[in-house]
Amino acid sequence: MKDAAHRIPAPPDDPVPTHDVADAWRSDLEASGIPIPLPPSTVDRWALCLRIGTVLTRVATLPTRERRAYARSTGPVWEAARELIGDDRFLTVARGMDNWTGAAPPLPQFREILWAVEQVEAEGAIRVSLVTLRQLATLAPSDDLRCAYACAQVGRATRTLGYLRDSALAFEASHALSERHGDSWLASRTKLGLGVVHQAAGNFPAARTHYAAVLASNAEGAEELLAAAHLGLLSTYSDKRDLPRAIEHGTAALRIARLTRGNAVEVLLQIGEVFLLAGDLAAGAIVCRKMRHIGPKPYQMMHFHRLALKLAILSESEACVRQEIESLAAVLCRTPSPWEIAANHLVLGEAYEYLRFKEQSSHHLENALRIAKSYSFAELEYRASIALLWTIRETTSHLRLAGIRVPS
Repeated sequence: MKDAAHRIPAPPDDPVPTHDVADAWRSDLEASGIPIPLPPSTVDRWALCLRIGTVLTRVATLPTRERRAYARSTGPVWEAARELIGDDRFLTVARGMDNWTGAAPPLPQFREILWAVEQVEAEGAIRVSLVTLRQLATLAPSDDLRCAYACAQVGRATRTLGYLRDSALAFEASHALSERHGDSWLASRTKLGLGVVHQAAGNFPAARTHYAAVLASNAEGAEELLAAAHLGLLSTYSDKRDLPRAIEHGTAALRIARLTRGNAVEVLLQIGEVFLLAGDLAAGAIVCRKMRHIGPKPYQMMHFHRLALKLAILSESEACVRQEIESLAAVLCRTPSPWEIAANHLVLGEAYEYLRFKEQSSHHLENALRIAKSYSFAELEYRASIALLWTIRETTSHLRLAGIRVPS
């Protein structure tokens, strides 16, 4: 059975990337795991990420007297973005750039610019977005609310790259400014971010505390944040095996997602995980079938393949396990997130263990453990360690049964 080439992310004792946009773009492209040469549609989207990052960092670094003229010349970039990504909100960004006055735009316009950077991040160019955000943050004083919004986005980008400490510091700084300025939405956003950071680090009690704070805030216009907080509680209560409370929060997240036309797919994927934990394979299979019908977005495919592979293992269907291994292995490293890569290795290790392919199982479990230890993903480290110990113990037992001496 073929297995995709694997990539171990650089450990986070390296400094968070601060190089220029072109260097960041090359690093993002290399880290994406996308085969070279790129398909034409992928080339266009990655080229757009470079254009947006270059334009915005240049705007931020130009002298004030030159900034307005340059900002007004960037219209073709936003028109191209609207055509390629298919979101008319880029035209709002274009109007804001056309009306740029002074050193920094007002907060509503600044938030539209940050939204454009968020689209770059969604395409997988995390380092490009990080470099761009750091330059944009210099447009406003460090105690300004605009800086707080940029800082919150820096927190998310650094978390995705696995720098949990840097992410927590960015979210905490943003939260302090949001409270000072009385911005309840941003305060909830940063609490949510801190919850995700603690969850990635395996500190589920702290994560639940932050998620509960988001639900208690009742901030205006924060429906998507409320849904995400419910989703976080669904996940952390699942790991605690408190399945009734997990389903309760999953139902609440799904209800909000449907009302706001939000991301119901991610909620359903998490609910599918709960069904498998509860041993309800029929319900888990229904979720998988629904996901295949909906068609998860590219960034959701890894989670979907992990869910489908877990279902195949629990259903004891060797043919399905082999098929789903191929599907997950094909996208194993196509993400900038070390957490996702470690989770992929872990599930592949468990699948190969089910097939009794000890060498492949150990290979993936060791990679999962190495990544998790490097980035302090405590929960993943624990799960990979237990799975690896089980594989080693099983292998040792088989050797002894075959009459081969194995040191204790």
